[in-house]
Amino acid sequence: MKNKNLKGYLYTLLGATFWGLSGTCAYYLMNDRSIPPLDLSTYRMLIAGSIMLIYILIKNGKEALRVFTNLKDTFVLISFSIFGMAAMQVTYLITISYTNAPTATVLQYTGIVMIVVLVCVLETRLPYRAEGFSIIFAILGTFFLATRGNIHTLVISNEGLLYGGLSAVAMMIYTLVPPKLLKKYGTINITALATFISGVMMILVSRPPIPEKIDSLIILAFMGLTFFGTIISYTLYFEGLSIIGPVKTSLIACVEPISALLFSMVLLGEHFVFMDFVGIMCILFAVAILSIKDLWVKE
Repeated sequence: MKNKNLKGYLYTLLGATFWGLSGTCAYYLMNDRSIPPLDLSTYRMLIAGSIMLIYILIKNGKEALRVFTNLKDTFVLISFSIFGMAAMQVTYLITISYTNAPTATVLQYTGIVMIVVLVCVLETRLPYRAEGFSIIFAILGTFFLATRGNIHTLVISNEGLLYGGLSAVAMMIYTLVPPKLLKKYGTINITALATFISGVMMILVSRPPIPEKIDSLIILAFMGLTFFGTIISYTLYFEGLSIIGPVKTSLIACVEPISALLFSMVLLGEHFVFMDFVGIMCILFAVAILSIKDLWVKE
C-alpha cells in the first residue's frame, strides 16, 4: 500500500513538473519565436487531442465514445471543451505572452479561490476561517505580483492582469463543470475527447498557418509543450489522482508554479525579484490552506 501511494505521489509530482515545463516552452515559442498564442494553443490542443483520442480508442474501443449516446452529456462535454478547456488554454498562453510562465500559472491558480467565493455566495454564508485566510492570501499574492509592494506602480500590464483573471475564471469552469462526466465515463476518456474537440473548434476559428521556419529548438520546445506538458503530464496527473485522491493530488500539484519558475530561470535566463517570490508563495499558500483543510476534514 505504501509503495502504491508513493507511486501516486511521484506521478502527481512529475505531472505538475511537466506542466511547469510547458509554460516555459510556450513563453519561448511566443516571445522568442513570435508564434501567436491562439495559433500555439490550436497546435497544442489539436495534436495532443488527436494522439490522446487514438490512445483511448485503442485502449477502450467504443466505450471511449459512449458519452455521445447521451444528448445532455454531449452538450455538457462540448460546453466544457469550449468554455473550460479551450478558454483556459488560450487565456493562459495569452497571459504568459504578457507576463511570464510562473506569473501566469499562479494567477490561474486563483481560480481555486474563486470557487470558494462562489460557493459562499451560493450557500449565502461567510467564508470559514481557512477559506477566509485563503482569500486574503490570494489577494495579497496578486497584489505583490502586480505591484511588487508599491501601490503606485503596476509591473504587470493591464492585459496581463485581465487575461490572468479570465484564465482563473476558465479554470473555475474547468473544475466545476465536468465532475459527473469524469465519474460516469472515465477521466482519461473525457480529457482526451475534450482536448480533441477543443483543438477542432479552435482550428475552425483561428486557421493557423504552419510556421515557415522550423528548426530543432522549435521542435524541442513544441515537444515540451505538447508531448511532455500535455499528454504525459495529464496521464501522470490523472494516474496519481486515481491512486491518492483529489485532495492530496491538488496539494502536490502546487509544485507547478515552482517548476515553471525554475525552468524559466534555468532555460530562459529569466530574473525575478524578491517580491515576485513573495507573491507566488502567497497564492500557493492560499491554495495549500484549502487543500490541507479538506485533507483534515476527510481524515
